[in-house]
Amino acid sequence: MLVSVIIPCFNAGKFIEKCLNSVFNQVYGDIEVILIDDGSTDDTLTNIESYLSVSSKTATLIEQENKGASAARNRGLQEANGEYIQFLDADDWIKPRKIEEQINLVIKNKMPDMVVGSLITEDESGECLFTKIYDKRSKKNKWLNLISTNLGITSSNLFKGELFKNGITWDETLKSSQEYNLMFDILKLGARICYDSQINTVIVRRKEGSISTMNVEKSWCQYLELRRRILEWMESNKISIGNEEYQAVFDAIRMSSAYNFSNALNSYKTLIPKSFTPSLSKVTSKLYVLCYQIFGFEISEKLWILKNKFLLKVKS
Repeated sequence: MLVSVIIPCFNAGKFIEKCLNSVFNQVYGDIEVILIDDGSTDDTLTNIESYLSVSSKTATLIEQENKGASAARNRGLQEANGEYIQFLDADDWIKPRKIEEQINLVIKNKMPDMVVGSLITEDESGECLFTKIYDKRSKKNKWLNLISTNLGITSSNLFKGELFKNGITWDETLKSSQEYNLMFDILKLGARICYDSQINTVIVRRKEGSISTMNVEKSWCQYLELRRRILEWMESNKISIGNEEYQAVFDAIRMSSAYNFSNALNSYKTLIPKSFTPSLSKVTSKLYVLCYQIFGFEISEKLWILKNKFLLKVKS
């Protein structure tokens, strides 16, 4: 079963060798590699060419002007022949059995549309920032997972190639929330999903220069806009929306308020029902819930923003 590995590259010169080594050292052998240099201005292209010139492995190398990560992935899909697609960002890398183990899951689960992979995130020095493992205790409500950003990430997942032959593409207008917008389109088709509990993907959090980088305020705005579209689609298709889904959106609204309070307030008014009462979460504390019950969202958020500014001032 052929797997196409699509690697968009932008100013990833110091990461690309490790990324390529991780692909060419896969235990699973039926792989084609497609690299798209998205107008890099550093030594990415030179490093790729040097690597391939001395390697016994082959890859398709495409050069294009800078258009962004989604456009690069779409360009790679035009060349892909695999029954399954592994998208791999050039600064990330995969462990030797990643593709083999996920193809085994694919066969065991009768060719699902997507494998959601566990992952570890590191900084550039290799220090672990956090891990995400999808085991038997993980919630398998795919819509809740989609809303709460809990369906893996681009490099950790595996996608059925047929999806992209049937009209699914990466939205090239988005600078963030790209993979979750893609997975929303996939789930709307009634996609079948399986989960991989093995950590075989390492996500590297770059200090700067990532192909998908944009400012935080716009990122949150796009994040909330996607949740609005998800909730509207679920409602129109009579898919149950419970307190957990609204809590996930509420927490996102809260996290965004420090960057764009006006957009957060508008999102709260349009996305959260009046009957909703927040629960305790990683974002929402017991004290905040009490404040919310007394003053409501707008005043509570303003108080919390002032509190956080004061604490930052004290620390500095």
